[in-house]
Amino acid sequence: MTAKVEMIGKTFGRLTVIGEATSDTQGPRWNCRCACAGVTEVSGKKLRNGHTKSCGCLQDETRRKKVDVIGLRFGRLVITGEAEGYVSPSGKARLRRVLVHCDCGNDSIVILSSLRNGNTTSCGCYWHERINTPRKHGHTRKNWVSREYKTWTGMIERCENPNSEKYPIYGGRGITICREWRASFAVFLRDMGLKPSSDLSIDRIDVNGNYEPGNCRWATRSEQMRNQRPRKKTSK
Repeated sequence: MTAKVEMIGKTFGRLTVIGEATSDTQGPRWNCRCACAGVTEVSGKKLRNGHTKSCGCLQDETRRKKVDVIGLRFGRLVITGEAEGYVSPSGKARLRRVLVHCDCGNDSIVILSSLRNGNTTSCGCYWHERINTPRKHGHTRKNWVSREYKTWTGMIERCENPNSEKYPIYGGRGITICREWRASFAVFLRDMGLKPSSDLSIDRIDVNGNYEPGNCRWATRSEQMRNQRPRKKTSK
């Protein structure tokens, strides 16, 4: 039995090979019947490497699922449409983004997973309301906030405010804050302690990890520079 004949009857994803088709420069092609009853012609190479898994019905189903989120509410935000996805500089992280309308009237673009996990609940208006609410921990007074409190609010802004300049490299790529720190500045201060000096700032030991106990420290600028993510090399 030849290798060509052995392909007949084999299943790749939703496709089952039912016969040989005309070959091209890339090699043998095969007629395949899809699980949805459709028939299509696919190259043997694309079948074997998993590039083609259906007659096209799988992609159609995926597109329909994307439309299904339109109209869903998450906190103050309602999804109004699809937006261009986020791709990390390395190309490894690909995140789905959507258009949202906030109860305050603003429109913005957010990561869908950030809505689903409760990390993003407004366009940023809730964050502004929260930091302007009087506190009892002694780190905010009229016209003054402590260095530690500025660190805490800055951490929340770059992880949760889609309008923040730094959001794409923090919240935009999935960096979050643990629930205990997010809910309470006092807990954040208890775990991190006061800044030993003014030239230190918060640093994540695992640069791809989240803001949480055990992964954060007060560090100098030089220490943070040595702890940066590898930058993608560009060709000259």
